[in-house]
Amino acid sequence: MADIPANIARIDFHQVASGWVVAKFNKLERAYIPVCRETRTDFDIDAALSWCREHGWAVREWPGGARAWKSTIEPVRSASQAERMRKDGLLLVPAEWVELGYSNIDIKYDL
Repeated sequence: MADIPANIARIDFHQVASGWVVAKFNKLERAYIPVCRETRTDFDIDAALSWCREHGWAVREWPGGARAWKSTIEPVRSASQAERMRKDGLLLVPAEWVELGYSNIDIKYDL
């Protein structure tokens, strides 16, 4: 994880059949378009998340995935807005995330 450029502000980790997908996002780009996305077969997710925490990144984990931010986590929507959007099915999920299922998406932080 020591090879993270200074412009990276978020890292997503998603477990897939062949290993882990690691997607890195530039702080100046649109949040849903990674600047680097790779599948790693020999990846230690626990070591990666420990590194992120040790270097001041905020980390959230769920079964089969995690997300790390270089800054503090702040909601972009209220709880009632998030509930309404879940109920209305207004989830804009990138195509490669569909296999993960909507239960892995926290709309309050992810959209």
